[in-house]
Amino acid sequence: MREKTKVWMGIFVSFLMVFACVGVASSADIYYDVPSEAYPTIQSAIDAAISLPTGSGNTAYIRVAQGTYEENLTVEPETDGVYNIFLLGGYDGEFTSRTVDPANTVIDGRNSGRTMFINSPYGENGVQLSMTIEGFTITGGNDSFGSGVRVKAQHRYTIVFDHMMFKNNEGSSLGGGLWISCYGEITVQNSIIKGNKSQFGAGINMEVYSQGYAKVANNIFENNNDNGSGGNGAGMSLFTYDNAVAVVEHNLFKKNTAGNSTGFNVNAQGDENAVSEYGSQVTVIDNQFYKNTATSPYSGGAGMRLTAEDGAVVTAKNNVIYNNTGYSGGGVVLCSKDTSQIVFSNNLIHENEARGSWAGGGGGSLDSYNSGEIEFSNNTVTANVAPFSGGGLDIHQHDNGTINIIDSIIWGNSISGTLAFGENLYIGGDSVSSVTLSYCLFNEAYPSAGWTDGGHNITGDTIDPLFVTGSLGDYYLSQEGAGQAETSPCVDAGSDTAANLGLDHMTTRTDEVSDSGIVDIGYHYPAGMVQPVPGDADGDGDVDGTDLSGFAAAYGSSPGDSSYVDAFDLDETPGIDDGDLAIFAERFGKDGS
Repeated sequence: MREKTKVWMGIFVSFLMVFACVGVASSADIYYDVPSEAYPTIQSAIDAAISLPTGSGNTAYIRVAQGTYEENLTVEPETDGVYNIFLLGGYDGEFTSRTVDPANTVIDGRNSGRTMFINSPYGENGVQLSMTIEGFTITGGNDSFGSGVRVKAQHRYTIVFDHMMFKNNEGSSLGGGLWISCYGEITVQNSIIKGNKSQFGAGINMEVYSQGYAKVANNIFENNNDNGSGGNGAGMSLFTYDNAVAVVEHNLFKKNTAGNSTGFNVNAQGDENAVSEYGSQVTVIDNQFYKNTATSPYSGGAGMRLTAEDGAVVTAKNNVIYNNTGYSGGGVVLCSKDTSQIVFSNNLIHENEARGSWAGGGGGSLDSYNSGEIEFSNNTVTANVAPFSGGGLDIHQHDNGTINIIDSIIWGNSISGTLAFGENLYIGGDSVSSVTLSYCLFNEAYPSAGWTDGGHNITGDTIDPLFVTGSLGDYYLSQEGAGQAETSPCVDAGSDTAANLGLDHMTTRTDEVSDSGIVDIGYHYPAGMVQPVPGDADGDGDVDGTDLSGFAAAYGSSPGDSSYVDAFDLDETPGIDDGDLAIFAERFGKDGS
């Protein structure tokens, strides 16, 4: 059975929020209404807002009425001082009420350059900018670098994009939707990034430098692509340097296409010059990577690629990576080198595919070298396929790298070629003894010796983790206490307590009782979550007449059309067509049971 999509409430929170602007503000607040006689364009209001600093206690509000604005905007304060600016879309013509919906207020670059540029003055300066941009669609941008929005944020810049849509922007090099260079603080949240094109980072290309901080949360990255250029990171590419910090959480990366590292590409670098005490830190948590495709030969990490070097630390946990396709490492690629560390914990990797005659790692590819370290714990890797090696995991270790696999299930994967090795695990490299498996369930590993058996593994041709289907998917563990006929051998079979491992608020049980005592091995689902029903656009728990009316209105639409509704795009092809109609008809009248 195909895994049911675990969708976090943060991703599918309403992008439609109506409220009254009551105008309760101090006398220091300044309002710029667009369009008006004083400010006929958004740019004229921005120019007025940045002509003089607001001061730390004052705020400039640029209120933009609903409509389409054909402009190419620049925000570039030049006078030293503090600027607090809100650029807000969705107002009515009287500026008395506001509907925050990016579809109703559009900034269109008309394919005549990037649509928005937020710039920092060069050199040492005293400009401090805090700016929030909320409730706009950014489209029609065309530039080699940062077609939709280009942000250059120095140390004293704090930029927030909230409830935005970045769509159908196109460039030849970096950042079709957004290209962000950040020494300050940047947040992109509650937004949709879709249909953008560029060679690298088609949705977002983000670089976070020394002391910079970035947060990317509750967004949907969909149908972005590299324009056939053989690029990478079609959903998002993230580069961190020195002691930068980045958090990527509660996002959906869906149906993006690139040559390599398609859904999400991370390159976290440390501080090779030892200016700071530690390298950059990246946290990737509670995301989904679904039906992303890497097209180039020898490509990898169609769902996600995580690279750490020069002392950087990358942590990925509670992610679901499924139905992605690439040449090697169909689901995920983890690469740790130069004394860096990747901590990959409580992730579910299933139904991914590696393609190509010599491809390996249907579920994932793990590479550690030059004293790099990978900690791979409480993950479930199942129902993946590769033609050559490692249907589940393809593992390589070189030059004193270490890989520790613990408390994980690697089972039910397959290899499809006639000359193939390691149905579930292939372990290679110059010192496979630095690869350790303990407290794991797996059928077999190739080769059968050489790697380090840390003990307490559950192995053999006849072992079965006894997966059962629950409210969020197909990989819960059978347990008599939850009503099943027998208990999985993975229950209470781990290396430590659930509490010590931070999994005592998660569950492997279909009755959603949290794990306690000795941890169950394998992936843990969130406890108490309600699974959305495919085709249930209004969220009332079933596919009914209201959904049918909505489907009829959306039928024939494509991503980017005003009538397009993602909840009705049910098959693998973008757009709502006969394939989606067949699935919707099969779901009609059903609930989530």
